[in-house]
Formats: sequence, C-alpha cells, structure tokens
Amino acid sequence: MKYGDILLSALRKMFLNKDKLQFEDLSKLRDDKNYKTYLDGIHNVVNECIDKLLEVRPYIQYTEVNDGYDVTDDDEFKCIYDIFDLNGKRRQYYLEGDTILRILDAEPNETFTMYYESYYYVTESTKDSTRLPLSHELCNLIPLYLAGELYKDDDISLSTIYMNEFEAGLERLRQYPPEHKTVRDVFGVFQ
Repeated sequence: MKYGDILLSALRKMFLNKDKLQFEDLSKLRDDKNYKTYLDGIHNVVNECIDKLLEVRPYIQYTEVNDGYDVTDDDEFKCIYDIFDLNGKRRQYYLEGDTILRILDAEPNETFTMYYESYYYVTESTKDSTRLPLSHELCNLIPLYLAGELYKDDDISLSTIYMNEFEAGLERLRQYPPEHKTVRDVFGVFQ
C-alpha cells in the first residue's frame, strides 16, 4: 500500500468532506490550514504505529554476508533470525562485541545469507507514492491508529472508537499468526 493512500484513509476517517479526497490532492492538503496541523508531524505517529505492528509481525529482510560482517552497517538492523550457507544449510553464529558477526567453521570469503528482523520508518521526506514494505493487513490498521492519535484533542469519543478498532485489529493479528506454507510431501515421476 502506498504511504499517500494510508494518509488519505486517515484523513477520510477524521473529516467529513463534501468532496472526495484524492491522492493527487495531498500536496494541496499539506498547505490547507484544516489539514496542515495533522499532516506536518504525521510521520512520527506513523512510526509509532509501525513499531506496534512490528512487535506482532516482524519485518524480515535478508542480505549476503561474510564472516566478520559488521551488523551496524545496516541502519535498520534489529536482530538476526537465521543464517544459511549457499547450499541452504543452517549455520551456527555469534556476535563478537555485539556488532561483529562470527560464523562458526566459515571458510575465508565464504558467502552466507543472513535473515534479520529490521526496523522500518517513514520520514518527512517519504514520498506519498512510496510503497510500504508491510503486508496489506498491517497497512490497513495504520489509518485507524492515525485517526485515533491525531484526533483525540478534537473529538475524544471518535478518537477512542478508532483506537479501539486498531487495538482489536492488533489483537486479531496476535491470535492468528500468518500461515506458514511448507512442503509436506514431494512425489512424482522423474525420468
């Protein structure tokens, strides 16, 4: 889902508009006194929400590494999930001094695939057309959180309703983890 679509969805929840808000209108809305206050610091509230969502559904990435890789080279690094060699074999590892990756029995210049949990943040300069690398079910909860947080000074009852909807959605994510697709049986005829 695009960042701009999330912002529009939150604004539609917060305001009754006689005209439908369009994606193309976002740049004008940032200068409109009715919306400017909300949109100026919205990226901070989006990041609060993303942190809450990633506690339930981590954002997993991967990269190619060698023994001695400095995990602080990636600003978004949070923690290692697993490491595999190029043949798909899981490898044992440890962190030396909390930053240097050491892979047991690694050959010099041997390449590994490291899967790691990552942070994800938006900034003031994040473009509206940026696709967030989060699942659709997570992105759908962000506008509820935004409306709940940003609108609490204007209408506490409506804000509470949106925040309760967000918390209920978050709880559903906790109760129903994503289905892991695995291969159970492989059989067939090969010539």
